[in-house]
Amino acid sequence: MTFISNTSQVSPRKGDTDSRPATDAYDVSRAHRPLPVRRIAAWLILGWICVQAVMIVALNGNFGWGVVGKYLFHPNILDGLTVTLGLAAISMFLGILFGLVIAIMRMSPDRLLSGFAAGFLWFFRGVPLLVQLIFWYNMSTLFPEVRISIPFGPDLAVWETNSLISPLTAAIIGLALHEAAYMAEIIRGGFCPWITVR
Repeated sequence: MTFISNTSQVSPRKGDTDSRPATDAYDVSRAHRPLPVRRIAAWLILGWICVQAVMIVALNGNFGWGVVGKYLFHPNILDGLTVTLGLAAISMFLGILFGLVIAIMRMSPDRLLSGFAAGFLWFFRGVPLLVQLIFWYNMSTLFPEVRISIPFGPDLAVWETNSLISPLTAAIIGLALHEAAYMAEIIRGGFCPWITVR
C-alpha cells in the first residue's frame, strides 16, 4: 500500500487486494502521546509525602514556633544575617580569584608551579573546613607574634597575631582558601577539554 502525501486516498498496487481508504485513524501527525498515568501517580504520591512532612514539622509544638516568630526579625538576628552574607560574598570572591590562579598553576608545564598547586589542592581539600577555621581562629596560640626580620639579624617589624587575624579575618581566610581549592578544580575541569598541557 502506497501513501500519497498530497491526497487522503490510497493508491493500491497492482495485485493488492487491500484498497481501504486512508482515514484520520492512519494519520500519524494527529497522534497523541498516551496519558502518563504512572508519572501522575508518582507526582501525587510525592506531593502527599511532602505535605505530610511539612505538616509534621509545622504542627510540632516542640519546635517553639512562637519563639521563632518572636525573634525571627530581631535586630541581632538581622545583624548576624548581614555579617554572614557579607562574609560569604567576600569569601566567594577571593576564592574564585585564588582558584583561578591555582588552576593556571596546576596546568602549568613547570613542575614547581604544578607541584605547589597539587599540594595546595591536596591539603585544603583534604582537611575539613571546620578544622581549618579552628586553626586560623587559634593561630595566636601557636604563633603569638608575626615578625619580619633579617635572617640572623634584627627584627624589622613585629605584630601581635591577634591584632592581624581577628575572628572575622580568620573566617574569611579559612573560607576563601577552602573555596579556592574546589574552585581551582572546577576551573581546571572546564579548561582541560580545550587546553593540552605537555
